[in-house]
Amino acid sequence: MSSPDRIGDVLACWAGKTPDATAVVCGRRRVDYHGLHCLVDEYAKALIATGIERGDRVAVLTTTRLEAFGIFYALCRLGAAWVGLNPRHRHEELAYVVEDSQPSVLLGMHGFEDRVYSSDLADLAARPWIREAVAMTGEIEGFATWAAFLARAEQVSDDVLADQQRAVDGEDAACVVYTSGSTGKPKGAMLPQRGLLAVQQAMTAWYPIEDFCAIVNFPMDHVGGLTDIALLSLVQGGTVVLMERHDTERSLELMEREGATFMFQTVGQCLDYVNSDGFGDRNLSSLQYILWGGEPIPAELVERWRSVTDNQAAGYGLTESCGAMTVTPPGTHPSAVAGLIGQPLPGVEVRLVDDRSQVVELGQTGEIVMRGPTTMLGYLNRPDASAEAIDAEGWLRTGDLAVEQPDGNLAFVGRRKEMFKTGGYSVCPREIETVLEDHPGVDLAAVVAAPHPRFGEAGCAFVSPTPDGVAEPGELEELCRVRLANYKVPKRFVIRSDLPKLSSGKVDKRQLAGEICNLFADPQELSP
Repeated sequence: MSSPDRIGDVLACWAGKTPDATAVVCGRRRVDYHGLHCLVDEYAKALIATGIERGDRVAVLTTTRLEAFGIFYALCRLGAAWVGLNPRHRHEELAYVVEDSQPSVLLGMHGFEDRVYSSDLADLAARPWIREAVAMTGEIEGFATWAAFLARAEQVSDDVLADQQRAVDGEDAACVVYTSGSTGKPKGAMLPQRGLLAVQQAMTAWYPIEDFCAIVNFPMDHVGGLTDIALLSLVQGGTVVLMERHDTERSLELMEREGATFMFQTVGQCLDYVNSDGFGDRNLSSLQYILWGGEPIPAELVERWRSVTDNQAAGYGLTESCGAMTVTPPGTHPSAVAGLIGQPLPGVEVRLVDDRSQVVELGQTGEIVMRGPTTMLGYLNRPDASAEAIDAEGWLRTGDLAVEQPDGNLAFVGRRKEMFKTGGYSVCPREIETVLEDHPGVDLAAVVAAPHPRFGEAGCAFVSPTPDGVAEPGELEELCRVRLANYKVPKRFVIRSDLPKLSSGKVDKRQLAGEICNLFADPQELSP
């Protein structure tokens, strides 16, 4: 097929070309491409009747489920943007995203498993810019029910829907994804439809997969859950199997049952799989490729997965680059994959530069910068931050360091920023430090990261108490769990009367990081 730059056109193409092919599996529901196309059009009409226009934003608190993907594709067909709210986030974090993005409409679940969101959602919906609120599941006071929302589709004709779809452009933002930065407050990266598609079209050019099938068990406020796997499947006319949360045994069961041909999971998830009791009994021979990304890959983990397939690739990318920008080329031996992040995908330019933005010599460490159609549009409502991230020539600065090998592959060195990644998620230390310093017994907090065998990296919080204050590790951990998503909670808390300082008076985080470089080497730290 050609390379369209509107997500809705890709769905329409496969609905016409292979209408009976399975597009989505969600629990007991199996939806083919014709059915998905019809579902998306129904949702799009309901959104039009609710007042959604091109350029609007819609915030959605949801697990990874069929209705959620239907809404995302419907918004793409209308030129409106999805703003994902992570069900793992606490109220303070949810409120920040809603206040920063100012969506026109709010959709959300009544609850999931042991958490009820109705009070959180009711509070969020009270913002003056939210014109309508819809309960995707259950009933929430003041919210339209899901059935009532869908019934609105009858008010909109096919001609009205077609008129609005014709105005959509590949430059329209498909989503606003919040990613942590060095300032401590997440910024909303606006990702264009053409950029998201360009990544997956380039991936398909290098890694075409016969009978594409993969599970999606990432949250939908993250490019991993929203686009990385699902859009790759859509571009290849394949099947995605949706899971509302990651469950080791269930994930393996579904990969075997559905004949998964592609796997993209975090290092932590893949460790869970190989360490599970049932891993050796599962038939995963259908897997054609495993893609590693999001964090450094242990060589021993790559080796353990060779019992399934030698077709393993390592990739690297950012939210701001709409996903992967480099991937190891096909045919790379698995023994080399662990040390590499690959070469630029077709259509993407990548350079390594020094502090003056000059290209470094081969074999020298430099900051990764990229340019191409996959670059974000910018940060929502932050022109200064956007200009700082993307220069006048269109080069996106990543803050990450790499070295180019003689064969053209890049080897990841580290991150220039203090921000670190744990389990595939970006975490800003200052956000955690602010929470800790709100404790009345805490004078100063410093969070640094150390290599972790399961999560890639994990945070350690050093805390200096006030002169008369008392702060216990367990109490500080509980404070973080109340205020932050669980992946942001440090894995270790250290109380010290004083923290090392630089001549400037700032905490010497380099010294602290050196002290804990082997902190998580204990095998017991492998447990979640």
